[in-house]
Amino acid sequence: AGNTTNLLHLLRNRNKMNSMKVLLLMAALVGVSVAIKCKVGLNSAAADVDCTSDVEKCLTVEVFGFKTYSCGTATGCEGLTGCKECSTELCNSAMGFGLGTNHLLMLALLQSVIFFFVQ
Repeated sequence: AGNTTNLLHLLRNRNKMNSMKVLLLMAALVGVSVAIKCKVGLNSAAADVDCTSDVEKCLTVEVFGFKTYSCGTATGCEGLTGCKECSTELCNSAMGFGLGTNHLLMLALLQSVIFFFVQ
């Protein structure tokens, strides 16, 4: 009976440690996905950039056939002609998959890590 009690106690402690690892990983993933990523630059020379944490929008301004991509500002497109704003991951690019795809990839990663720790 003593060995069984020790084994149960050991398994409970292991499950608690695994739960803590998963919670820490989830917190890290949420922290990583807080800042939005936008295209920044002019026309085809634009690059994917992690905006600062206070930016919630991406902007695309088109003037005379030239497109300028940038991280948004507090005022967004207010007062700008030919401006479009959006608020999902890489939404101002032609290939922007949106924030939903980013979250699905993070969820798949999290599930694989949980599976790894539970085994």
